[in-house]
Amino acid sequence: AAVEVTRWAELADGRGGIWLLAMLAVRRADGVVRGYFLPLAAAWGRFGEEMANAGHPAVLAWLRSGPSVGALYDAAADEAFPLALLEAIRDSRRLIGSDGGGRCFHTSVSLEPSPEGVPVRRVVAEQSNSGIVVGEQAVIKLIRRPEDGPSVEVEMGRHLTEQVHFPHSPALLGGLVLVDRDGLTTTVATAHAHVANQGDAWVWTANHLERILDEAALLPPEEQAGRLEVGGAELAGLVNLLGKRTADLHSALAGVTGSADFDPEPVTADDLAAWRRRALDQAEAALALAVVADFPEGQRLAAHADVLRRRIDEALPASVAAAKSRIHGDYHLGQLLVVHNDVSIIDFEGEPARPLAERRRKDSPLRDIAGMLRSFDYAAASVLGRMDAARPGSRKILRPLAAVWIAHASGIFLASYRAAAADLSTLPGDSEEFRRMLALFLLEKACYEVCYEAANRPAWRPVPVRGLLTLLDIEEAERGQTE
Repeated sequence: AAVEVTRWAELADGRGGIWLLAMLAVRRADGVVRGYFLPLAAAWGRFGEEMANAGHPAVLAWLRSGPSVGALYDAAADEAFPLALLEAIRDSRRLIGSDGGGRCFHTSVSLEPSPEGVPVRRVVAEQSNSGIVVGEQAVIKLIRRPEDGPSVEVEMGRHLTEQVHFPHSPALLGGLVLVDRDGLTTTVATAHAHVANQGDAWVWTANHLERILDEAALLPPEEQAGRLEVGGAELAGLVNLLGKRTADLHSALAGVTGSADFDPEPVTADDLAAWRRRALDQAEAALALAVVADFPEGQRLAAHADVLRRRIDEALPASVAAAKSRIHGDYHLGQLLVVHNDVSIIDFEGEPARPLAERRRKDSPLRDIAGMLRSFDYAAASVLGRMDAARPGSRKILRPLAAVWIAHASGIFLASYRAAAADLSTLPGDSEEFRRMLALFLLEKACYEVCYEAANRPAWRPVPVRGLLTLLDIEEAERGQTE
């Protein structure tokens, strides 16, 4: 219904380039107001006219100044913009603007000037932010829906880069914050070191899994599981490595550095009560959506609501001998880059739907483990959907094979993780406590996914609902009754 520029800063590169870094208050027709970051560029003369006339997706409006006309467009489409921003970050430059203007910051990591003619490319991926790669030097992230206050990603990046020197995550180079008249900062862009990679672990896993499922499906039933294991040896190797690197991350975050924001603290009875309450609240939100679901799995989950509530209520022990620490918070296959014979962990913002204070809070690393285990389920569902679209009817045939792979991958990941994290203070030493805590976080994560999919990707709703039914042993019990 309306858009207002609430704050802005001016970025110039000294070569005639100038951009407006704008915070927008966007009021919807229903009255809800949301904040967005939009860097703006102007193109004048023939170039601007051609952009506007061609219907370029970045163009927002025509511009006119006296006899001159041009186009106003999203600066993310301007190749000179990320170079200017990276230069300002390297120089820790202050930017003029409204209120407090803007402030660029640079960590202790060396950042050399970008050479002339360095290639700039935009990251094409399903994400809420905009990624821009500058040569082999840096990856800039424009945060489209920024939050006021401390940036979780910047906090985590500084800690991993400057305090514990974690080698399996791209170093934080710096970023840009806009400042209001009271000094409140809003991080609107970050820059991390570029890591040459073969894509993220989600794509890598999905491609390999599709191939081995395709091969196994051609064999007699009694040979299929064996083929999954043999054909999936390379994929199993990656999953094994993911377990080790996840343990490395949690070990780095469990170290004592003298920082109150990061040093581990004992898990208390209040923590356990809060975790149980949070899981129950998430379950109620998921069940409310399942009651009105228009697909069979949703109706079946609604019919077993009491089972879900009881499992959550009974999951946690009365006490846990473990500490809590900062965690990744939104851990899944898409958050790891495959780097030659290794992986690099990225994106430490936490779950986007969670409040900022909750994402900064110390927690159990088993939440990250639950996220990765659920990601295996999602990868299999994605592959089955893709294969079924190419060969209708194949989903039903291949789903049991996919379930075998999910169980196999989960077992490999957990075994690798537990072996590498055997002495980690933030994990329960008792196997039963470990199992019960992980069960709680798996149920909560699947419930969160139900709500997320309902709000963002309705067609995916059956995936987490089916995952919940499996976690509750309902799928297996009902299959036994029908067979």
